[in-house]
Amino acid sequence: IYGSPVNVLDFGADPTGAAFSSTAFQAAIDAAAGKPVLIPQGTYKFDVGLVYNTTGLGVAQGLKLIGYDMNTTVLDNRTGGALITATNGATAGVFTDYQENVILEQFTISNSTNDADCIGVQLTGIRGATLSYLFVKDQTDIGIYLFSEVGDEDPCIHVDITQCHVEGCTNSGIRVFGTSGGVHGAIIIQQCRIIDNGTGIGFFSAQNSNIQNCAIAYNALYGAYLTSSTGFSKDCFIQNNEFDSNCGSQLYIVEAVNTTVDGNAWVVNAGYPVTRNIDIAATAVNVSMINNRPRTNVGRTGLTMYYIDSGATVISIEDTEWSSWIDLSNTRYSYAGGNTIVLSENKY
Repeated sequence: IYGSPVNVLDFGADPTGAAFSSTAFQAAIDAAAGKPVLIPQGTYKFDVGLVYNTTGLGVAQGLKLIGYDMNTTVLDNRTGGALITATNGATAGVFTDYQENVILEQFTISNSTNDADCIGVQLTGIRGATLSYLFVKDQTDIGIYLFSEVGDEDPCIHVDITQCHVEGCTNSGIRVFGTSGGVHGAIIIQQCRIIDNGTGIGFFSAQNSNIQNCAIAYNALYGAYLTSSTGFSKDCFIQNNEFDSNCGSQLYIVEAVNTTVDGNAWVVNAGYPVTRNIDIAATAVNVSMINNRPRTNVGRTGLTMYYIDSGATVISIEDTEWSSWIDLSNTRYSYAGGNTIVLSENKY
């Protein structure tokens, strides 16, 4: 880790939560200038968001915030916006500014007063980041937001979100979004719990990115959503996750090319209005689905395992494990004409 750490208590942060700590934290971040900022145990409340902006600095050491642990270091977001922002400044025409080696770990971000439009973490123009052992909960917009504002100048590349818990966020738990052609790459979401958000994980304009070994459950709209704001999400892998009772569609693949869906478990409990486990829109191209394991509970009806819209092209389904699937009043496959379907060696 780059440089000697600073401690937010040395800048006047209040770990009792009686006073706002925005000014103290911002002073510590500015003084550290990419060195680690340590956050001892306590509850800290914020009325103004924290920003580390490296505009004009070229390749700069990124923001580093390190708590004592996930449960006893709590940052309470009352800002009505993003609590933590790390950005390269998102300057049109400037391709040489970016932050590297961003580290955020071992704390909770809450929203105890239910302030509107809150975002836990927002990253723009990052080349290398690790977010680990974070508990981001109850944000009224997005939990973790990777955002490209101007295009190829400011996407996020090589971001590892691991061992995080994101719960109760109104819009999305994790959103990867690009505007004006900005495409994020090598985004890895692994060993996370993404529970009870609007949409669990949304990939918009992501490529060479993975969602793997996660529990994705009880999200209100989709468990995971692959599409694009500027073209197509490309070459993404959805591997070894458990999708459990995400309402609507558990996985929705829309504007995406070369998607692999491999080794996932699909669970639907009674009382949840799930209609489709895997939902593939007409705009999807080349989706390979391998070794998936659906399970339906007794009494659960009206569920389709694989729904493939007319117009989707080069779609393959192989080696599904059907032993825990109930056929009565449920549908294994639904696909219209005009697409390419391969069904091989499915395990009945």
